[in-house]
Amino acid sequence: MEYREGIFVGCRYYDKKNMEVLFPFGRGLSYTEFSYGELTVSRETISAGELLTVSIDITNTGTVFGRETVQLYVAPPRGDVIRPIEELKGFEKTDLEPGETRSVGFILDRRSFAYFSMEIDDWFVESGEYTLPAGSSSRAERHASAQFREFRRRDVLR
Repeated sequence: MEYREGIFVGCRYYDKKNMEVLFPFGRGLSYTEFSYGELTVSRETISAGELLTVSIDITNTGTVFGRETVQLYVAPPRGDVIRPIEELKGFEKTDLEPGETRSVGFILDRRSFAYFSMEIDDWFVESGEYTLPAGSSSRAERHASAQFREFRRRDVLR
């Protein structure tokens, strides 16, 4: 049997085709509601050896205690390489009392933006604008996102 899905298996296929799903990747259940604030990034460009800190405030807007899993995705620029629409790069569970707000942070390095290139047999980062959506699932209404310019040239990771 020959498989031809490539990287577009499961939720990635539905994302690529923009098809509705009943239970999106990462979806959880809760007895309360949460709201997301503005997503912030520590810098607008990142170079070799640098880290990008991403943070977002989350508030329990319901009336009972709740636990939320905040998910951070990286959406690469549209280039010549076939890549997923977005990839999960971090998640953090947080417990919140009613009305409580907490900042959730993530640290991304160059590898967070890379893909494995079979042409060069190594990890590779493409230059361009990357979007960093955050939410409660892969299909959650995007509560926040930020863009920054990544790498000034195409660069191989070593």
